[in-house]
Amino acid sequence: MRNSGCPDYSFAGKKYSIMTSFPDTMSPAGTTTSPLKLISWNVNGLRAVVKKDFFKSVARLNPDILLLQETKLQQDQRAPEMIDFPPYESFWAYATVKKGYSGVAAYSKRDPTRWSLLLTGLNMMVKAG
Repeated sequence: MRNSGCPDYSFAGKKYSIMTSFPDTMSPAGTTTSPLKLISWNVNGLRAVVKKDFFKSVARLNPDILLLQETKLQQDQRAPEMIDFPPYESFWAYATVKKGYSGVAAYSKRDPTRWSLLLTGLNMMVKAG
């Protein structure tokens, strides 16, 4: 494994570090690929962090895939810029029992051929390509 280091960045007046590790070989022999930059972020309320330079921070970090937890919103509460955020495709799952609780979102620069939502051992196909 090689380590990309811990680049520091700041968001809403706080300093953070990101640690990423990648296998030494990420592709079949004889081919080359770039490492995949994946960021997972517990936002504890997406609407609140959007007011605090969320989009600028994501643009600066430039992940290939951004995974958000605790979005705490429903489908009709998403602002247009949350849905249409080039160069990313967005995918969402909402709390169905307790509104305003939990929720996740994923942003990907490439449209995945398939993704699924796994809940307590129940695999529900959300999108297939």
